[in-house]
Amino acid sequence: MEANRIKEKITKESLEKMPELQSDGSWLSPAYLPVAVDVDEIVPQEYNPNIQADTAFKALQTSILNTGYTFPILISENPLYDPTLDPKDRPSMRDKNKRVTEVRDPKVRRYFKYQIVDGSHRFAAILENEEIYNREKGKIPCIILRNKTPQELMS
Repeated sequence: MEANRIKEKITKESLEKMPELQSDGSWLSPAYLPVAVDVDEIVPQEYNPNIQADTAFKALQTSILNTGYTFPILISENPLYDPTLDPKDRPSMRDKNKRVTEVRDPKVRRYFKYQIVDGSHRFAAILENEEIYNREKGKIPCIILRNKTPQELMS
C-alpha cells in the first residue's frame, strides 16, 4: 500500500500544478509532473504510424516486468470526451488477443478522458499483460500535455 500512497501523493501534487511558464517567469517542463492514470480512462491514438514486431513487443513486456515503467507515456485531454456517458458502457481496451494501438471510431473515443500522444506500445503492454496490469494496479505513469493544439501534440 505504500507504493499506492506515493503514486496518489505525486499525482495529486502534479495535477495541482500547470507546466510550462510559471507566474514568477520560471519554466516547468511537463516531465516534472508525472501522474498515475487508470488505464480505463485512456484511449489509444486515433492513428498510430508505429508498428512493433511481436518479438520487440515481448521484449518490451519483459523489460517492464524486470524494471517497471521507466518512462511515462504522454497523454492529453481527449476533446471528444463526454463525461455524461455512463462509464459502464465504456468499451474495454483490454483485449489479450488483439494489440490495440489505435482507435478511430469517434463514438468509442468519447468515453475516454485522455488520449495517447506517445507511448502506445507501453500502454498496450499493460493492457495485454495481466502480470503488469495487476502489479501496477491498473494504473500507468503519464505526463499530461495540457492546452495543446493537435499540431503541437503531433510535434
